[in-house]
Amino acid sequence: MQSLIDQLEQLDLPHLRAGDLRWMYSTGKGQITGSGRDKRHTYRTGIQTPIGDIELSVWIKAAEYIVERDGLHEELERLRTFVTGFGRSLYSKQMSHAVHLDMCLSEIYRSPLWVSFVPYNEQYHPELLLSTPMVEITMNCCKTVCTVPRAQINKENQTAHCPTCGWWASFSYAQNKKSE
Repeated sequence: MQSLIDQLEQLDLPHLRAGDLRWMYSTGKGQITGSGRDKRHTYRTGIQTPIGDIELSVWIKAAEYIVERDGLHEELERLRTFVTGFGRSLYSKQMSHAVHLDMCLSEIYRSPLWVSFVPYNEQYHPELLLSTPMVEITMNCCKTVCTVPRAQINKENQTAHCPTCGWWASFSYAQNKKSE
């Protein structure tokens, strides 16, 4: 059983790596203290990581430490600005901050599977687009020709994420650009 980490002092911050804080899934646990009329109900929200179940505010502090230590402020702000450009978050302010930190630490922008890989990297890391196999397709939903990373093509059911409308839809390869 993985340990519960409820205090920053339980972590070896100087030796902590971004991968140690990989967000596997969220956790939650009801807690009761006291008895009778002094009984208090609280709820512990955590993040399961490879090193244990870390309480949310502790995970945030540890992630912020790594961002500071590794000089990732600029990337964090880019991701925050990019993601919030899509509208209001469904998360609380604290959870939104945690999601942005996770995106930064996981380097999601480097993954061609990320549906925002092309628009984000056109703005901030165009060199990543040069080394990524791309394919030109015509989306059946919007009838638009799009260039997407080959990794985003679901070959099993011939669908891809449409950069125009956001739906996962069928497509056909653009003429004279057929790939696999």
